[in-house]
Amino acid sequence: MKRNALILAAITGLASGIYSMSPLAQAGFTLVDWLFVALGMFWIFMWLHGDQQEFGHRRSPWMNIGIVVLAMLFVPVYLARTRPAGRKLKAVVGFFLLLLGWFALNIGGALLGYFVFGGSAAYTG
Repeated sequence: MKRNALILAAITGLASGIYSMSPLAQAGFTLVDWLFVALGMFWIFMWLHGDQQEFGHRRSPWMNIGIVVLAMLFVPVYLARTRPAGRKLKAVVGFFLLLLGWFALNIGGALLGYFVFGGSAAYTG
């Protein structure tokens, strides 16, 4: 489950980048952009659900709210709390590397979309 969630999150990042350069994209943050964000958050929660099953750690309702509102802060806190000594830093660094990879896929998708669609007037840089 965790691996599938990461793969689907990567596909979502790539698709979001491609869409941003498609003729369908519009200037500004549109409903489709919000859908990509919601889908990305869904994959984060699916990964966290799989992680919870693997490690047996239950998240508090406040942790869940924090993950939705400030994922870049609360996911590393969750990882640090649930990992045994010696694996905490590796988990947190891994999260930030995955986040960096998602952004790279998003940019790669935008470049791919730029070359496929010939650029988009909606893209504002």
